[in-house]
Amino acid sequence: MTKPKILIVDDEEILRRIYSDRLTFEGFEVDSASDGEEALNKIKASVPNLVLLDILMPKLNGLQVLEQLNANPELKKIPVIVLSNVANDENIKKALSLGAKDYLLKTNFSPNEIISKIKTLIGNDSEKVYRISPRDGYGDVIKLSQDFSFINFYKCPSCGGMLVFELKPDPNNPDSHQFITSVACDVCKKKV
Repeated sequence: MTKPKILIVDDEEILRRIYSDRLTFEGFEVDSASDGEEALNKIKASVPNLVLLDILMPKLNGLQVLEQLNANPELKKIPVIVLSNVANDENIKKALSLGAKDYLLKTNFSPNEIISKIKTLIGNDSEKVYRISPRDGYGDVIKLSQDFSFINFYKCPSCGGMLVFELKPDPNNPDSHQFITSVACDVCKKKV
């Protein structure tokens, strides 16, 4: 099965890297562009399943990218989520009128919320996986690490990254509220 492809378009490298890492971890193929011109070139070369688009960027801004996508009958079908720090009504209305599926303020949405919106838009929610971090030390987190030596105080044996619990609803009992659990590294993505 082919991984859904997401194009992240933002002139801030740190944001591109954060979203790229998170989306890759969630099972997406990810590409990125630092300006609108580069984004259009990448979209034309390899059409993504969704574009995560900033507004304020060099060369072509996000609204100009939306205008060009909207002018092309094939490219206008690509779902676009605008993720910006610009909160003025004029930009929001224009982006939505040009076909953006959503307009999110960077400061108001966590990466988890944005990933959830992406999954909803492109239908990649068929296999739900919940990742739970034991970092806070609540409940039996310490006891579990002591009883199961492979967990090794939640450090990955391969890279030393933090381990997380992955929970998937049991497909054999979909209405039973039971989960299948595995332990995976948050950094190298290997299952332990």
